Amino acid sequence: MISVIIPCYNEQETLPYENIERVAGGTKWNFWKLFRYAVDGIINFSQALLSIATWFGMDMTFGNQKTPAFYCC
Repeated sequence: MISVIIPCYNEQETLPYENIERVAGGTKWNFWKLFRYAVDGIINFSQALLSIATWFGMDMTFGNQKTPAFYCC
């Protein structure tokens, strides 16, 4: 069974679902391929990661100019 939450009404409805086994062969996806695929989906469709990278870059550009490491060499 799969539970689906309808966002407009905040109600829960159950949809019947039967898992069908693979007839022949096997999957070529291992754990790390699936993990990279999931991370890629999060990175490509997330504005939060872009915001974090932007703030981190701004901090590295403007924030580190006050540290003594900026004046060495």
